[in-house]
Amino acid sequence: MQVFNPILYRLAGHLMRLEMAIMRRVAPPVVSGIIAGADVQALVKQFDYKYFQPIDTSYKTVTLDSLKTFLQFDKTSDFSYIQQFFDCDDFQMILAGRLKLWSGGIPSGLVFLKGHAVNVIVVEQNNELKLLKIEPQNDIITEITGDDDIVFIVL
Repeated sequence: MQVFNPILYRLAGHLMRLEMAIMRRVAPPVVSGIIAGADVQALVKQFDYKYFQPIDTSYKTVTLDSLKTFLQFDKTSDFSYIQQFFDCDDFQMILAGRLKLWSGGIPSGLVFLKGHAVNVIVVEQNNELKLLKIEPQNDIITEITGDDDIVFIVL
């Protein structure tokens, strides 16, 4: 049985501060436009997810290339997986916070699947809005489809 270790907890805090200093050097997002919260809601509702309501009335959009550049510098996926103590929902929360710090106003958040947790972001690609999920443990980006077993989305 694993026991809480205050030394490891403090070390993790120091590492997070170091990571955030590195993150500040990442290029700012390439903002491609402004969209209404209703547009985000329509994008999500096309998949018949009932449990979603946008919080903001407008959002900035970024390009997919800008997101990929951010993920190259982000180190969330480098953390070690520890079952029940640092697993998918923990990776998800860290990446969500880092995306918010980097993006400021971009529709990004959390997706809870049955038995798994990932991140969600709206990007603009070829003048079209895309609802994407990001696996925070390996930075793989895929488009959300109606086949995803999503329980709920928080943006």
